[in-house]
Amino acid sequence: MNWTKTLTRYWWCLPAALVTHAAAAQAATGAADRQPLNLTAISLFILFVVSTLVITWWAAQRTRSRGEFYAAAGRITISFFMQDLLAEGPSPG
Repeated sequence: MNWTKTLTRYWWCLPAALVTHAAAAQAATGAADRQPLNLTAISLFILFVVSTLVITWWAAQRTRSRGEFYAAAGRITISFFMQDLLAEGPSPG
């Protein structure tokens, strides 16, 4: 993908990036208050990442063929209502 397609696809992010950059520049030049280290948030993030990696490793060990990788080898059945809900989301009315 070339950069012009990427730019046209994500043009709506540009104002947020500029505002964030301006705020970061202002904080870097002035005296900023230092936040205390949040060990709870850090430990929950690490727990989330490790648990995701463990689940991924466990699932990869159970997969033997391409057919098992996609749609759980046909063992998962989803009704038409659920397919519609997953594809479009809940209806507003």
